[in-house]
Amino acid sequence: MGKTTVWSQAGQAGVKAKANQGVFVRQGSTSPSIYWVVGSGTNIGKTTIATALIRALNGNGERAVGFKPYASSRLYDLIDFMIEVYPRSQCKLFGKDAWRLSTASPLTGADLVDLVVPTQLLSHPTWRSILLMRTGTTQLNNVEFFCSEYGAKLKERSDLRHIIGRTGLPFDSSVLKADIDITYAPCVSPEKQRDAFNALLDIGVDAVVCEGAGEWLPIWQDCPVVNHVIFVTGGVVNLFPNLDVGFSFNPTAPARHVGELAEVLKNPALRRFSSPLYLVEEERRERMAQRIVQELVAKVQ
Repeated sequence: MGKTTVWSQAGQAGVKAKANQGVFVRQGSTSPSIYWVVGSGTNIGKTTIATALIRALNGNGERAVGFKPYASSRLYDLIDFMIEVYPRSQCKLFGKDAWRLSTASPLTGADLVDLVVPTQLLSHPTWRSILLMRTGTTQLNNVEFFCSEYGAKLKERSDLRHIIGRTGLPFDSSVLKADIDITYAPCVSPEKQRDAFNALLDIGVDAVVCEGAGEWLPIWQDCPVVNHVIFVTGGVVNLFPNLDVGFSFNPTAPARHVGELAEVLKNPALRRFSSPLYLVEEERRERMAQRIVQELVAKVQ
């Protein structure tokens, strides 16, 4: 397990103190502001909150973009989306989360979708059954595609060949890679995630909203200290402002679980603001998320 360092409001007296195993409290800051939106699982509202936060920050005059270092999407969740959107994009593998995060900011839009999510996996039928993987971005001219052994066999099915023909999924131009797993996504070409993030900074941003994939933390090579954490779990959105938490990156270790962050957040000295996020239809949920985020952003000021 890597070391975790925390600089928070609990250390404003400048005193260094142990809060949890491997966690220390002191002053610190980064620029631009870094927000994490993480959660206890998949399909619990992280992207809804993240996109609402990006819009709210831009609406408040802060130049904000989204970033998700790696993401995975299931094929059957994307078929209609891919047939409609893929032919209009230079990027040939991205998910709905990448599209939503990218188009939520006027600074990125649809053209920088693979800069916002530099590592994308495609799975079928479960999250763990990886077919295809993209690393890199068209903007930095460093795109590579990898196909799993499972994907190489499955692509010969007539129904999948039809989808490939309609969407341009790059199975035929991909490199065969024996073991592709979401938990080791940060370890495949980690410099590409770093370079994509730095390219976003070069746009000139005041804030970056970083979303975690599933129950994993959005950590990448040279990732900065995180100033504010939004933790979505059990239908509740929890904001921990001015937390300033840092996690080390190990290029040979699997993705780090949100449970590690949850241990940090148990520190009673940390400020916390909570709001319920109800499971309602998508349109109402978007409006609810926008209201929640507006209220929470005010707590950061």
